[in-house]
Amino acid sequence: AQQLLSHEALSSLRSWTMAPEDARHDMSNLLGKLQRRVQVAHDPSSCLVITNGNPFRMVWSVFVVILLVYIGTIFLYRLSFLEFRVYSAHDGVHELEFDAGPGWQSVDLFLTVSFWIDLVVNFLFSYEDEAGKEVVSLRAIVRHYLSTYFIIDLIACLPEETFSHLFSGMSSASLTQGAKAFRLQRMTRLARLMRLTRLVKISRNMKGPMWSWLKTKRGFHVVNLTVGLAWIVHVLACGWYMCAALHENPKDTWLNRRTVDAAGDKYLIDSPPIDQWAHSMYFTLTVFTTVGFGDISAMTNGEITYVCFMMLVGAVVHSIIISSVIQVVTSSDQVHDFIHKNSKLVEAFSAHTEIGEGAQHEMLSWVTMSAKYWIRHQYDKQEMRDLIVGKIMPSHLLARLPSELFGGKLITNTFFSRRYGHMDLPPRLPLLVALSMQKATFFKGTIIYQVEEYAFSLFLVLSGTFAYVAQPADAGGVSDRQHLVRTSSKSLGSVKVPVGSRSHPSVPGHAALEAAKALEGALACEKLQHDWCPYRVFCHGSYFGDIEVFQNCLRLSTARCESTSGTLLIIHKADLKELLVEFPHFAVKWRVEARRREQAKARLLKDLTGPQSHEDLAGLQIARWWLQVKRGQLLRASAAAAVFTTMVECRSVQDTSRKNTKAETVDEHEAKVDAEHGRQITMASLAAAQDGIREDLRDLTGKVDLILKALSRGFPLSL
Repeated sequence: AQQLLSHEALSSLRSWTMAPEDARHDMSNLLGKLQRRVQVAHDPSSCLVITNGNPFRMVWSVFVVILLVYIGTIFLYRLSFLEFRVYSAHDGVHELEFDAGPGWQSVDLFLTVSFWIDLVVNFLFSYEDEAGKEVVSLRAIVRHYLSTYFIIDLIACLPEETFSHLFSGMSSASLTQGAKAFRLQRMTRLARLMRLTRLVKISRNMKGPMWSWLKTKRGFHVVNLTVGLAWIVHVLACGWYMCAALHENPKDTWLNRRTVDAAGDKYLIDSPPIDQWAHSMYFTLTVFTTVGFGDISAMTNGEITYVCFMMLVGAVVHSIIISSVIQVVTSSDQVHDFIHKNSKLVEAFSAHTEIGEGAQHEMLSWVTMSAKYWIRHQYDKQEMRDLIVGKIMPSHLLARLPSELFGGKLITNTFFSRRYGHMDLPPRLPLLVALSMQKATFFKGTIIYQVEEYAFSLFLVLSGTFAYVAQPADAGGVSDRQHLVRTSSKSLGSVKVPVGSRSHPSVPGHAALEAAKALEGALACEKLQHDWCPYRVFCHGSYFGDIEVFQNCLRLSTARCESTSGTLLIIHKADLKELLVEFPHFAVKWRVEARRREQAKARLLKDLTGPQSHEDLAGLQIARWWLQVKRGQLLRASAAAAVFTTMVECRSVQDTSRKNTKAETVDEHEAKVDAEHGRQITMASLAAAQDGIREDLRDLTGKVDLILKALSRGFPLSL
């Protein structure tokens, strides 16, 4: 794992400069490889397992999908309209022998070999359990495959000759029964359609940004439903033709009743296979859509039975597809109506407050971009709260849900994970907090809140790096708003404002004053984004903005996003206060912790005497922590040496008191030698510990560059 991290961590960390989704995907792949190395160390057989991210598995899945598309379309058409084709002659209706040339034989052989290889390879493919975790144990994979898809895949791989002995008795009875047995034997090739269940397994493993993006598109859902409907109609159309071909006298079926010319002299039974397929598709689609023109109908018992089955399938499939299409269309209409409603609201607000067109256009763009997220997260929170607080939910489910919130990141946040005495975290507390939270993404330089603003919310960090910022000074950092305004005014300089009459001030002078104020605010915002330096960093798993919420005061500091992008969970103060009433013990502990964090923040603010980046600050904090650990080891070693020396001295005193002789004996002399030897060993241990500390610090200076890069890109500090 160390070798893998040393070779691949740098390239993965450099990739953090691209889009956040791609960066998270790369880092999850890296961590998956590290986890795989650990699992291989515990179970050597798992090195043969092919995981989801393996390139060979991706290529093989695409290859299998192509084979399955051939099975569901061309193979079925060939079996129905070519191998079961019947034609009319003077002495009756006969079956036309299909001549499978070398090309079709090669395709069949290639298909059979590919499916047998796929049957073996499936024993090496990992799978996801009910909890969504990838299983890479070879024994578990074999047991899972044997109990799920193995029998289906095995039957689909069996060749046509395997079933020949089942129809050998019928073929020897008579010529007519022999032809029927031969056709039934060829129908066993339909078992290959069972391989189409593999598509369900492949679709479950399809993940990634592109696939997630496609699922959000309305056109993709419509095309998916249309292709599914066309394939089901194709399958039933092939069955409708085979229903006629399997009759003892196909002249009594719909093939010989259907005419294809205006005069009515040419029948469908004498038409090419492609025409027969088109008419069969036409009839099946009319049954599915309940149109029923009546130009094709069922007469024989076999046709009536098959059409009844087709109507049952059509009713179910047609209902599912129509309801899905309606859901897609109405959901899009809901988003459009939501955007239209909020756009009208923004336009009315802009007209009332006389906002400029630029700001109004930016607000409309923000509403349009965020509408899908808002409408997707709209639900009745009060009903969900009653469901959580009530005693309906099982205890095991209630205990499991907190670890699933926001991918397990909420419960690991120090806002919940910190131990407050002997109190255990009640499972309903994180559920109620998550119910009131909103997720937001910020980019580098974005001001989360400014000093002396009203405190509306508390912020929990999901990803990225955030920091408290202030203006460096010789006596310590300055973060008050008056200092910000003073420095902005100095940068602005003096603005000459024309003076009008007292009763009617001049409009140009008033406009210049407003422009000066606007420019002063812009300079203040620019200083917050560039000139002010961080003095306390918050990474993944931390939180900030708590002291002002608990003490109900104005903001005491300014928070800013330091990484390329970062994600926060935001809980409003009113919702948090409601939870504090319901959980008073945690309210007391959170307030005490907020005051302690505020005192630590004040000490860090005093240390801000010069400009620094959040990478420098993070490296300084790591170095301080490392020295504290080493000092603790040194103190423990010194304490152990003192205890050892005391024990030796006590033993020497006891030995001396037990002996009443005035002269030193040989034993006393040996005890003193042992004590002196113990002291020398202790001093050597202390010197070795000091050398180890120096060596560790030298290693730290060599690794600090990698650590700083990781922290600057929002890499979790815990990892």
